[in-house]
Amino acid sequence: MKLSKLSWLILSIGIFVLGAVAIFLLYQQQADEQDELNLSLTTANGSLPQLIAESAALQSQLDTLEDELASARAALEDIEAELPRDIESSIYGDLLFDMAHGTGLDVQEFTATAPVRIVLDDIAYEITSITMEVINELSDILAFLSLIEAELAFNTTSIDSVTIEDLEGSIGNLDNLKLIEITLLAYIGD
Repeated sequence: MKLSKLSWLILSIGIFVLGAVAIFLLYQQQADEQDELNLSLTTANGSLPQLIAESAALQSQLDTLEDELASARAALEDIEAELPRDIESSIYGDLLFDMAHGTGLDVQEFTATAPVRIVLDDIAYEITSITMEVINELSDILAFLSLIEAELAFNTTSIDSVTIEDLEGSIGNLDNLKLIEITLLAYIGD
């Protein structure tokens, strides 16, 4: 079957129209995608200054926190340098004698155990027990114990326990011989 010129013309025009419609649809799809991309780019460009400002603020905060951390570490090193690293019974003994004398206690006997290393809550300490026999009133003994708590040399020690008892059957007479047992903890580090 042979097609006439008119049929070929109509067929050619139909193919041309279909091609034009397909090209138009592709063009429209590309235009829509371009509009979406432009809108996303505009949104991103709009939020970029805010993100840059937030980044600068966070960097400033990071710098401040790093400075604070460095200061805290330096302060920790300074404090650790001031802390006694071990319990020296003779040094503490001299201090305790001076403090006892200052509160009016008459020290009759003084003994101290050798320091023993212990770990509490992942912190190393040395522990020692000190026993003192003194003569004076209970109020003076309590003043003496208060001085120990306030003394700078004992700032890293803790009075873990204190026992006060009358000696030689002197119940009721506070001017007689008293036994004071003190347990000291001293920070020694890791």
